[in-house]
Amino acid sequence: MGKIFYMMGKSSSGKDTVYKEIRKELPELKTLTLYTTRPMREGEKDGVEYYFVSNEILEQYGEEGKIIELRTYQTVYGDWKYATIDDGQIHLTGFDYLMIGTLESYMKMKAYYGQENLVPLYIEVEDGERLMRAIARERQQEHPGYEEVCRRFLADQKDFSEENLAAAGITRRYQNDDKVRCKEEIVEVIRDGKLGRCLSHDNVYLTPSKGRSDSPLRLSCYLLSINFTRRRNKRERWRQTEEFTFKKMTSRRKSLQDVIDFIYRTFLKNKNKIMIQ
Repeated sequence: MGKIFYMMGKSSSGKDTVYKEIRKELPELKTLTLYTTRPMREGEKDGVEYYFVSNEILEQYGEEGKIIELRTYQTVYGDWKYATIDDGQIHLTGFDYLMIGTLESYMKMKAYYGQENLVPLYIEVEDGERLMRAIARERQQEHPGYEEVCRRFLADQKDFSEENLAAAGITRRYQNDDKVRCKEEIVEVIRDGKLGRCLSHDNVYLTPSKGRSDSPLRLSCYLLSINFTRRRNKRERWRQTEEFTFKKMTSRRKSLQDVIDFIYRTFLKNKNKIMIQ
């Protein structure tokens, strides 16, 4: 099964920037785009950061039973809704995904897809630095809304409280005081998770898909796991055979010298195999 690497953090923690950098470095990761009713910000594109839709469209998804999680924020501009929709974007049988959202949405995704299929990536920045970033970003807008910046800042303190983080099972935090270092830490975690599944016989990465060519990563992991397993099984069979013979001799109460002689003869007989392995 694939994994959903779920990135989250307080507003202006830089999670969107890190998210985009990871997508550039790991283009094989699939993404899931959320839906929102808030206005599109300057520089955003529909279908990239979010699907910008109306309340009527969200209500239609709700009637169809496709809403995984829905949250509403009461802003100074009115209610803004964010939703994760089961619209066919996720196929965990063969792909890994990189997503971005809130702690609340992470909890609901974990309940929907299973805890074993989600990996939390919590981005953290010192609050003073985060507030300065938020103000600097808002200044770039055509009509800055500093009141909304303050509202989000205070709301995040409650939403991402230590109690809520502990309840969600968040144990690791990625400090984003250095964007490059933060990105590299997360990329390493994702790559380690993918390689670990490559060496598991129960994972789809071990079996090349029939009827199409696989990526170099999948094929390399497949060949590596086959070679690793064969050598491991060969060593295990040899070890078990020698242990059985050794126990058989000691059970017959052979002298210590007989046991030493047997070990030495076994070493001479198999020294070439040992050197190769």
